[in-house]
Amino acid sequence: KEVLANIFRLGRISLFFQTLDLESVGYFDPAASKWKKLPPRYKHDINAAMEMGAKRRPVDLLDLPLGKVVAK
Repeated sequence: KEVLANIFRLGRISLFFQTLDLESVGYFDPAASKWKKLPPRYKHDINAAMEMGAKRRPVDLLDLPLGKVVAK
C-alpha cells in the first residue's frame, strides 16, 4: 500500500516517516528492508524532529527509538 509521508533522516542512524495527515509515524527497518509503524506515543517527537529539521523549531532533545546497533 502506497502512503504519502514526510521522511526524517537522523544522520546515518535511522529513517523515520510521518504521514501527511500526521496520524501515523514509523521507521525503516534495514534488517527487514521494510517500513514499520511506531506506537502513537512517538507522534509528538517525530513531529518535533521534522520541525527542527525544517528550522521551524529550536533544536532540543527528543525521545526517538533507535533500535539495536549491530557490529559487522
